[in-house]
Amino acid sequence: MISRTVTILIGVALAGWVAGCAQQKVAQPAGTPPGQAKAAAAGPEAAATPAPAQEQNSRPAAVQDEKSGAAGMARIVTADGIELKAIYFDYDQYEIKPDYRDEVAYDADVLKKHPGKVVIEGHCDERGTTEYNLALGQRRAMAVRDALRGDGVATPRMKVVSFGSERPADAGHNEQAWAKNRRGALEMQ
Repeated sequence: MISRTVTILIGVALAGWVAGCAQQKVAQPAGTPPGQAKAAAAGPEAAATPAPAQEQNSRPAAVQDEKSGAAGMARIVTADGIELKAIYFDYDQYEIKPDYRDEVAYDADVLKKHPGKVVIEGHCDERGTTEYNLALGQRRAMAVRDALRGDGVATPRMKVVSFGSERPADAGHNEQAWAKNRRGALEMQ
Protein backbone atom coordinates (compact mmCIF):
# COMPACT_ATOMS: atom_id res chain seq x y z
CA MET A 1 0.00 0.00 0.00
CA ILE A 2 2.78 2.40 0.94
CA SER A 3 4.77 1.57 -2.19
CA ARG A 4 1.71 2.28 -4.36
CA THR A 5 1.20 5.66 -2.67
CA VAL A 6 4.89 6.48 -3.11
CA THR A 7 4.70 5.51 -6.79
CA ILE A 8 1.67 7.77 -7.30
CA LEU A 9 3.35 10.68 -5.51
CA ILE A 10 6.51 10.25 -7.59
CA GLY A 11 4.37 10.15 -10.75
CA VAL A 12 2.54 13.34 -9.75
CA ALA A 13 5.81 15.06 -8.88
CA LEU A 14 7.34 14.09 -12.23
CA ALA A 15 4.24 15.29 -14.10
CA GLY A 16 4.43 18.61 -12.25
CA TRP A 17 8.12 18.95 -13.03
CA VAL A 18 7.56 18.18 -16.74
CA ALA A 19 4.67 20.67 -16.88
CA GLY A 20 6.85 23.30 -15.22
CA CYS A 21 9.60 22.75 -17.78
CA ALA A 22 7.11 23.05 -20.63
CA GLN A 23 5.94 26.42 -19.30
CA GLN A 24 9.44 27.74 -18.80
CA LYS A 25 9.87 31.18 -20.31
CA VAL A 26 12.45 31.65 -23.03
CA ALA A 27 14.89 34.45 -22.40
CA GLN A 28 14.75 37.19 -25.00
CA PRO A 29 18.03 37.33 -26.95
CA ALA A 30 19.98 40.54 -26.70
CA GLY A 31 18.99 42.89 -29.50
CA THR A 32 15.58 41.26 -30.06
CA PRO A 33 12.85 43.90 -30.34
CA PRO A 34 10.31 43.89 -27.48
CA GLY A 35 7.48 41.43 -28.01
CA GLN A 36 9.51 39.07 -30.18
CA ALA A 37 10.71 36.67 -27.47
CA LYS A 38 7.50 34.67 -27.93
CA ALA A 39 8.23 34.40 -31.67
CA ALA A 40 11.78 33.29 -30.90
CA ALA A 41 10.41 30.55 -28.67
CA ALA A 42 8.23 29.33 -31.54
CA GLY A 43 11.25 28.76 -33.76
CA PRO A 44 11.33 31.68 -36.18
CA GLU A 45 14.23 32.81 -38.27
CA ALA A 46 14.96 34.82 -35.12
CA ALA A 47 15.74 31.64 -33.18
CA ALA A 48 19.40 32.04 -34.11
CA THR A 49 21.38 34.88 -32.63
CA PRO A 50 20.40 38.03 -34.51
CA ALA A 51 22.93 39.86 -36.61
CA PRO A 52 23.91 43.42 -35.74
CA ALA A 53 21.15 45.94 -36.46
CA GLN A 54 23.07 47.58 -39.31
CA GLU A 55 23.17 44.27 -41.21
CA GLN A 56 19.55 43.41 -40.43
CA ASN A 57 18.17 46.67 -41.74
CA SER A 58 20.31 47.14 -44.81
CA ARG A 59 19.82 45.81 -48.30
CA PRO A 60 21.71 42.65 -49.20
CA ALA A 61 25.20 43.92 -49.97
CA ALA A 62 26.01 41.58 -52.83
CA VAL A 63 22.67 41.95 -54.64
CA GLN A 64 23.01 44.46 -57.44
CA ASP A 65 21.09 45.43 -60.54
CA GLU A 66 23.14 44.39 -63.55
CA LYS A 67 22.08 47.49 -65.51
CA SER A 68 22.35 50.28 -62.98
CA GLY A 69 24.65 48.76 -60.36
CA ALA A 70 22.25 49.96 -57.66
CA ALA A 71 22.49 47.88 -54.51
CA GLY A 72 19.47 45.80 -53.56
CA MET A 73 17.77 45.78 -56.95
CA ALA A 74 18.22 42.17 -57.99
CA ARG A 75 16.76 41.49 -61.41
CA ILE A 76 14.51 38.58 -62.19
CA VAL A 77 14.35 38.12 -65.95
CA THR A 78 11.69 35.72 -67.23
CA ALA A 79 11.97 33.52 -70.31
CA ASP A 80 10.04 36.23 -72.19
CA GLY A 81 12.66 38.81 -71.23
CA ILE A 82 10.38 40.52 -68.70
CA GLU A 83 12.46 42.05 -65.93
CA LEU A 84 11.12 42.11 -62.37
CA LYS A 85 12.70 43.12 -59.05
CA ALA A 86 12.98 41.07 -55.86
CA ILE A 87 11.79 42.57 -52.58
CA TYR A 88 13.98 41.88 -49.54
CA PHE A 89 12.82 41.69 -45.94
CA ASP A 90 14.39 42.32 -42.57
CA TYR A 91 15.19 39.50 -40.21
CA ASP A 92 11.97 37.75 -39.07
CA GLN A 93 9.78 40.44 -40.70
CA TYR A 94 7.22 40.52 -43.47
CA GLU A 95 6.48 44.23 -43.80
CA ILE A 96 7.82 45.85 -46.94
CA LYS A 97 10.29 48.57 -45.99
CA PRO A 98 9.73 52.06 -47.43
CA ASP A 99 13.01 51.87 -49.33
CA TYR A 100 11.57 48.99 -51.41
CA ARG A 101 8.53 50.97 -52.59
CA ASP A 102 10.37 51.81 -55.84
CA GLU A 103 10.86 48.10 -56.59
CA VAL A 104 7.19 47.37 -55.90
CA ALA A 105 6.09 50.29 -58.11
CA TYR A 106 8.45 49.12 -60.86
CA ASP A 107 7.10 45.55 -60.68
CA ALA A 108 3.51 46.83 -60.72
CA ASP A 109 4.21 48.90 -63.85
CA VAL A 110 5.79 45.90 -65.59
CA LEU A 111 2.89 43.62 -64.62
CA LYS A 112 0.31 46.14 -65.85
CA LYS A 113 2.06 46.23 -69.26
CA HIS A 114 2.35 42.43 -69.51
CA PRO A 115 -0.91 40.54 -69.02
CA GLY A 116 -0.90 37.06 -67.59
CA LYS A 117 -0.59 35.31 -64.28
CA VAL A 118 2.18 36.02 -61.81
CA VAL A 119 3.35 33.82 -58.95
CA ILE A 120 4.62 35.67 -55.90
CA GLU A 121 7.08 33.52 -53.97
CA GLY A 122 7.87 34.03 -50.30
CA HIS A 123 11.32 32.91 -49.14
CA CYS A 124 13.15 32.79 -45.80
CA ASP A 125 16.66 32.16 -44.61
CA GLU A 126 17.61 28.80 -43.12
CA ARG A 127 17.01 29.74 -39.48
CA GLY A 128 13.79 28.57 -37.87
CA THR A 129 11.61 25.50 -38.22
CA THR A 130 10.19 24.36 -41.53
CA GLU A 131 6.67 25.20 -40.38
CA TYR A 132 7.59 28.67 -39.16
CA ASN A 133 9.53 29.50 -42.33
CA LEU A 134 6.65 28.35 -44.55
CA ALA A 135 4.25 30.58 -42.61
CA LEU A 136 6.64 33.54 -42.70
CA GLY A 137 7.27 33.03 -46.42
CA GLN A 138 3.50 33.05 -46.97
CA ARG A 139 3.14 36.35 -45.08
CA ARG A 140 5.99 37.85 -47.12
CA ALA A 141 4.42 36.79 -50.41
CA MET A 142 1.05 38.16 -49.28
CA ALA A 143 2.66 41.48 -48.33
CA VAL A 144 4.12 41.77 -51.83
CA ARG A 145 0.75 40.80 -53.35
CA ASP A 146 -1.04 43.43 -51.27
CA ALA A 147 1.49 46.11 -52.25
CA LEU A 148 1.12 45.23 -55.94
CA ARG A 149 -2.67 45.30 -55.59
CA GLY A 150 -2.34 48.75 -54.04
CA ASP A 151 -0.40 49.82 -57.14
CA GLY A 152 -3.16 48.61 -59.47
CA VAL A 153 -2.32 44.98 -60.30
CA ALA A 154 -5.50 42.87 -60.45
CA THR A 155 -5.72 40.32 -57.63
CA PRO A 156 -6.99 37.40 -59.79
CA ARG A 157 -3.72 37.51 -61.76
CA MET A 158 -1.62 36.89 -58.66
CA LYS A 159 -0.95 33.57 -56.95
CA VAL A 160 0.91 33.42 -53.63
CA VAL A 161 3.21 30.53 -52.70
CA SER A 162 5.70 30.02 -49.89
CA PHE A 163 8.91 28.07 -50.25
CA GLY A 164 10.13 28.84 -46.73
CA SER A 165 13.86 28.14 -46.71
CA GLU A 166 13.71 25.41 -49.36
CA ARG A 167 14.96 27.51 -52.31
CA PRO A 168 17.76 29.77 -51.11
CA ALA A 169 19.21 32.40 -53.42
CA ASP A 170 22.54 31.95 -51.63
CA ALA A 171 23.54 28.67 -49.98
CA GLY A 172 25.87 30.39 -47.50
CA HIS A 173 25.40 30.23 -43.74
CA ASN A 174 26.05 33.84 -42.74
CA GLU A 175 24.15 37.14 -42.53
CA GLN A 176 25.11 38.18 -46.06
CA ALA A 177 23.62 34.97 -47.50
CA TRP A 178 20.59 35.09 -45.21
CA ALA A 179 19.82 38.67 -46.30
CA LYS A 180 19.62 37.49 -49.92
CA ASN A 181 17.32 34.62 -48.97
CA ARG A 182 14.73 36.73 -47.09
CA ARG A 183 12.82 37.81 -50.16
CA GLY A 184 9.65 38.03 -52.16
CA ALA A 185 10.23 37.03 -55.79
CA LEU A 186 7.86 37.31 -58.75
CA GLU A 187 7.61 34.86 -61.61
CA MET A 188 5.47 35.37 -64.71
CA GLN A 189 3.42 32.35 -65.80
